[in-house]
Amino acid sequence: MTKAQLFMLLLNVAAKGSRRNPPDRRSGLLSAVWRAGVWLVWMWLAGLGFLAGRMSLAEGPTLIFGLMPYIMLFDFAMRFALQQSPMRLRPFLLLPVRRRTAAACCLLAAMRDKYNLTWVWLFVPYAIAGPAASGHGFLFSAAIVLTCLLLMAAANLLYILVSSLASLSSAWWWLPAAVCSAVFAVSLTQGSSTSAGTLIGLCSHYGFTPAAVAAYAVAAAGLWRLDTGLLLRLSLRDDSSAMKQPRRRTAALSFARQSLTAEYLRMEILSTMRNRAPKRNLCHGLLLTAVFCAVTLLSPNPAEPDLATASWCVYCFLLLPTASLTRIMETEGNSFSLLMTHKDSLWQLLKAKYAFSCLTLLLPLAVLAPAAATGRLPWALIAAGLLTASGTAHFILFQLAASNRQAVPADATATPKDRHEAGRQLAACMAVLATPALLLLIADATAGSDATLPALIATGALLTATNRLWLRAIHRRMVRRKYYLAEGFSQTRQT
Repeated sequence: MTKAQLFMLLLNVAAKGSRRNPPDRRSGLLSAVWRAGVWLVWMWLAGLGFLAGRMSLAEGPTLIFGLMPYIMLFDFAMRFALQQSPMRLRPFLLLPVRRRTAAACCLLAAMRDKYNLTWVWLFVPYAIAGPAASGHGFLFSAAIVLTCLLLMAAANLLYILVSSLASLSSAWWWLPAAVCSAVFAVSLTQGSSTSAGTLIGLCSHYGFTPAAVAAYAVAAAGLWRLDTGLLLRLSLRDDSSAMKQPRRRTAALSFARQSLTAEYLRMEILSTMRNRAPKRNLCHGLLLTAVFCAVTLLSPNPAEPDLATASWCVYCFLLLPTASLTRIMETEGNSFSLLMTHKDSLWQLLKAKYAFSCLTLLLPLAVLAPAAATGRLPWALIAAGLLTASGTAHFILFQLAASNRQAVPADATATPKDRHEAGRQLAACMAVLATPALLLLIADATAGSDATLPALIATGALLTATNRLWLRAIHRRMVRRKYYLAEGFSQTRQT
């Protein structure tokens, strides 16, 4: 068997394993909405490609390379939001093949993912409306498309490298956050309106030279080599006794020893600090929050915010609870039967989770408060974001506590593919992100722009003040559905 035949065999095995994985149990309506959303994204990218192609008739046929830094950042953010992680070598370890061959097969399977073909809908319309329409010929246009796809392949390999390093230490996620913040700082800083134009001009002028294309190929080859070595290291780490990590010393948190709720709060903090699954969700929220805070602070006129700036500031507070509470009760599902042995345990756990999630809102508040103290941001805007997150967002997300019934190990390194509640969780995330925008639009259309922030503050303050009422209602729903929830947790719990 040749090496090419071996790779094709391993790729077919990986594809069959992915197809045999239990699919998401979405309803017909949710599946139709999902497909419609995918087609809308494709059409949107095609429209942007044609628009950029028409702009290239005046700016030059290599304009797309000036936009590639922003496109690659957007691609990284989308991969991060969708949690596309590289395949593990564990299924291939029992096969009579070399580990390096299996690692290369895993990378090829990740590169062959359908998501990577999404950007074809941007680059091909650009090549048709720009270089081809200006008379540069088919070969030149095809070379531009292939070079752009090479850059996106390098971005995919870079994401695989960062996500693999993050499985060793979550601190690696701050590296792309710093790069993203630096690019936005160059583009949006006041007093340097030509910075973005200078960056786009430099990349457009030098991005399609033979030396630049050769550098892209060398960078992609180097990333491939690094990814292969890192996957081999992770496979050896998973296959040995190194997974038995030594017990780490953690602060005693003596401030949280006064009541049963405080004890559950202490356990929630320690669980987030020690276990991979909740720590990963928190790091995802922190990374997105850092990006949104940077965009908010670097907006052209934050002291007199419009609807867009107000939405950015509100989302700075919404992303942390959305990332943490979408999978609420899933790690606790491994011990759900123990929670039901005492009638107050579940109620105290819900109060502790709400308190811990509200405590995390102090992080974006600490970032934005100095800007408000110096007059760059109005305090009303920060209060609107804080109360919307503590009230409206938590009210929507905590409803998932009575429907999530799939147990996830607290030390899991990746989200399982057989997500039974993916439809509900997606709907909750869309509701959390859409509700502030709808309230802003409705208040602006009915009472004017002066009533937008008071509407958000009033709604969030009402739901924050009545948190005990709706938390008690959710607790009653969970008690009524305890056998239904316990059955789901017992079927998905890994022993």
